Amino acid sequence: PAVLHRRYFAICTARGLITASRAAHRSCVHAGLRKACLFASSIEQHTASRRRRVIKMRCTLLLLAATTSAKRLLPKALTSPATSKKYFRQYRKWQKRTTNRAERLTRTSVEELSGLLFSRDPHTDDHSLAANVKAGLATAVAVALEALQFALIAGVHPLVGLGSTLVVGLNCALFGGRPGMVSGASATCALVVAPLGKEQPEAIPTAVVLAGLLQLAIGYLKGGRLVRMLPHPVVLGFVNGLAVKVILAQVDHFQFPHGTWLTGSALINHSLLALLSFTVIEGTPSFIAEWAPAPLLAMLACLSLSPFMPGVPLLRDVVGEEAFTGGPGALRYAFPSYSLTSFTTALPYACELAAVGLLQSLLTLQLVDGLTRGNKYGRGRASRECRSLGLGNLLSGLCGGIGGCGLLGQSLVNVACGGTGRTSAVAYVAFVLFGLVYCGSLLGSIPIGALVGLMLAVARHTFSWSSIRLLKDRRCTALDALTIWGVSLLTVKKGLAVSVVVGVCVTALRFCWETANDLYSSHEEGLGRREIEMHGTLFFGSAAAFANHVAPTQSDRAYGRSWRRKVLRRTVVVDFAQCRVADASAIAAIDAACRAYGDLGITLVLRHLSSDARTLLQAASAVLETSDDDPVYDVADDIPIKPEQLLDNRAPRADTVVVKPPDRKTVVVPSV
Repeated sequence: PAVLHRRYFAICTARGLITASRAAHRSCVHAGLRKACLFASSIEQHTASRRRRVIKMRCTLLLLAATTSAKRLLPKALTSPATSKKYFRQYRKWQKRTTNRAERLTRTSVEELSGLLFSRDPHTDDHSLAANVKAGLATAVAVALEALQFALIAGVHPLVGLGSTLVVGLNCALFGGRPGMVSGASATCALVVAPLGKEQPEAIPTAVVLAGLLQLAIGYLKGGRLVRMLPHPVVLGFVNGLAVKVILAQVDHFQFPHGTWLTGSALINHSLLALLSFTVIEGTPSFIAEWAPAPLLAMLACLSLSPFMPGVPLLRDVVGEEAFTGGPGALRYAFPSYSLTSFTTALPYACELAAVGLLQSLLTLQLVDGLTRGNKYGRGRASRECRSLGLGNLLSGLCGGIGGCGLLGQSLVNVACGGTGRTSAVAYVAFVLFGLVYCGSLLGSIPIGALVGLMLAVARHTFSWSSIRLLKDRRCTALDALTIWGVSLLTVKKGLAVSVVVGVCVTALRFCWETANDLYSSHEEGLGRREIEMHGTLFFGSAAAFANHVAPTQSDRAYGRSWRRKVLRRTVVVDFAQCRVADASAIAAIDAACRAYGDLGITLVLRHLSSDARTLLQAASAVLETSDDDPVYDVADDIPIKPEQLLDNRAPRADTVVVKPPDRKTVVVPSV
């Protein structure tokens, strides 16, 4: 079989090389091949060591025979009429085969391109390019209109809000920690800088620059992970208070000019437009909103009715008509000139702006993470989002903007429309820039009432209605309900950052109180021996309770005063197997107990202590001895279990500390 295989290989090689001489006489070609094969067969009798060289020689002979036949018979074959017809038929077959291959390649390319543009990957939940661009358009309509209103709340030119949206949105779209998340000028940042805009508007860029530097520092220090420590009642109170502040900020827009309240038909028409805008945004069916954004429909409806409503203030009436001429000149209003001054005045607002902006951005990141769980981008990166937001605010302040942060409602709109990649955020920035440059006259014709209705819809979606159900159904404790209401009131009265800080502090104190009350002990007494098993967490809040649990009893004090201490030995064992030693206050409480029992001449045995707790106790008291075993956790730090312990499936090891009385020898009690 090996010989036949080699012959077949040689024949196939020869046939492939003499394709051009197929029109020659087959008898001559076959004769040449037959002679070559017979000659090659005679060579097969050589030894196995020369087999490879024989195969090479055989192929050479076949090539020589094929070349000789082709050179001798090809001219005659090409000049015959039968050969010409045959070659023409072969050419037509080749042309048809080539055409079919080109059609097949074109069809495959079109299918791949359409899959990239219009299809959706069911495995990664990744939407197409067209879906991301459509989501960017829907988001741009809502963001552009809201940015105008946010700038009015902050007390600056409306186009400054669009400029801030461009800078912050582009930075977060390219370098942010969560694809599909939308950032820009927000109500949160506008409400923070609004008091500064009334007192000293030229200091707003300074505050935004300082806030960007603070956010950059927090991002590089990995401070974004601290958002996981925010209690849920504090978050609910924060968003509820923010929604109330957005509604209260719309009251000033019923004054035109500023300080003069609208009256008569102007007030009625202004209110009707606000109600119409709110109704269209909230009442648009989902199958229509999928192709035409509801805010765009609301603006078109208000634009079509505003000419028939006299006395309705328009956007160009509030800030001047020259700002909405369009073209590249609009960028001069979006990025005004500035000077970095009044650092002392701007610093408090910068701190609040940095804290509140990071809080809303990281909350939005967590929400988008939950909605896009399972796509190819994985989990969002909080520290990267902090750095990108800080860079965006820094550049926005240098461009004279009001800053921005993550937009909760617009991110939900973006994800719902299929914007799960960075393409959607970049597209929304491009659409906002297009509207700023080429749609200036249209933006100037928007009624203020339409923007008021839009902000009312934003406030409705910002408010956490689930908190009312929690309170109504009594699914939360009274302290949680008090925290929600208190943070909401503080947000409205004192500010966003103050409310969050107070809410976190109150919740932390409440947790410490409840944890301190969870410390308890069980006692067992025997002849000359008493065992105390502690349960719970030993920290600064429970140190006083621990002192009461391990305090010497009346019999211990009687033993210390009697003559028996020189003859009989008494031992007290404190087991920390079910108790966590957390901080330095716990170490001080244990050391106080050691000294108290040492003064009475009683041997104190401390079991299952951590290595660092044992070290600190040795530094605080000179009457301790330790065993060789090591625990697995440290004091005042939450260090995870080591990988080798997970691999080996080893349980935490115990440790015994023996406190010797000053007037007795060291007594070592082994760990049980």
